[in-house]
Amino acid sequence: MANTSHIHDDDLELYSAGHLEPERMSALKAHLSICQDCQERLYHCVPLEVVQGLVESWCDRRCLRALRAVLRGYPLVSPLGDGWGELRLALENVRAFAREEITAQELRTLNNLIRQLGGN
Repeated sequence: MANTSHIHDDDLELYSAGHLEPERMSALKAHLSICQDCQERLYHCVPLEVVQGLVESWCDRRCLRALRAVLRGYPLVSPLGDGWGELRLALENVRAFAREEITAQELRTLNNLIRQLGGN
């Protein structure tokens, strides 16, 4: 972190991409749990436009299982609180229950998004 009050932009980007070192992750998560400014900045680091692109593609192809799962967590009601966890769970549900509807590239994209949001 760049200073004592907020997380540095580089660290937010590393966190959102899933590339932050594990020893720094707990301090960053603790700060994010109490700092609304950093939560809002993180909201803009995570590629929500990628999720939007997936949703639009699934609408075009009528991938109903994928849409049913993702719409439980997207769009975010708020970048604060549990919204990110709900989005991650929704994406994990797409991966688990709609795998036969999505393309291999979409599956790779889902896996990357899930990792960016703190999942496996």
